[in-house]
Amino acid sequence: MEGKKEILFSNISAADRKRFDKDKAWQRFLARTGKTNGPVRRHHPWRIMWQTAATIAVLTIVSYTSFKQGGRQTDIQFANIMVEALPGSQVKTFLPDGTQVWLNADSKLTCSQGFGINERKVILSGEAYFEVAQNEKLPFSVQTDELQVTVLGTKFNVRNYAGDREATVCLLEGKLSVGNPIRKGEEIIMEPDQKVFLDKNNGNLRLTQIKEGIAATWIDGKLFFDEELITDIAKELERNYDVKITVHPGLANARFYGSFIRKDASIKDILSILAATGKMKYTMTGKEIMLNPTGSLTINH
Repeated sequence: MEGKKEILFSNISAADRKRFDKDKAWQRFLARTGKTNGPVRRHHPWRIMWQTAATIAVLTIVSYTSFKQGGRQTDIQFANIMVEALPGSQVKTFLPDGTQVWLNADSKLTCSQGFGINERKVILSGEAYFEVAQNEKLPFSVQTDELQVTVLGTKFNVRNYAGDREATVCLLEGKLSVGNPIRKGEEIIMEPDQKVFLDKNNGNLRLTQIKEGIAATWIDGKLFFDEELITDIAKELERNYDVKITVHPGLANARFYGSFIRKDASIKDILSILAATGKMKYTMTGKEIMLNPTGSLTINH
């Protein structure tokens, strides 16, 4: 039997809050399952700080499919908690252990209703910056389709959108273990100010040094491209500017560097600066954009 689901918006009513008390439900859950890990510290209950656009958090309440008081038989079914940042928006949220998470546009973060009891695992689609609360007994892990990141307490950024050719991990503080599910057994240990690129076509991992403090400038309202593929840059611009960009195959392997303040830079501003490199040119008709190599330039490497 599936758990009961509620969709919470920023204007949730007082009647809805009265109908479902998260903290009381949590305490009842711990009492019935016999969890006695001391007092439950929920300084940061699940909540969403709404920023540039409406976002959705879907909470699935614990479903007690059977409970026999006499025999103490409990069958508990968990479903997932999901936080979503819609295209063009960013969201900051807190996990129950105090970990802070910033979600970039068109991203989703999912974890179990039992997060923090026996494990601290989240599933990410898109891009997120994490400041992880220290807990040596329960390592924190981020799972994406092509990457597995495990930490104890640190600050890092993970980017892995479904349509991108590359996935990346950037480390600001602490130490990370980056696993490669495409090539099982392969692992890279990261130090601060390093960035890992994963080629999702062949599974190759590449480790590079980055400038201090640039790993998550997007949470400050910037668009930052650090030698990224133009195909992935195009998708980032689509998510932030509500446009459709087609990249000529001759540009598919071109990489660009650039930093922009999103609220001050229009899509034309960014395209003009990228075109000033001499590698590409663009045409724009309404919200349709085409990127082509300059002249006969074809970049393959």
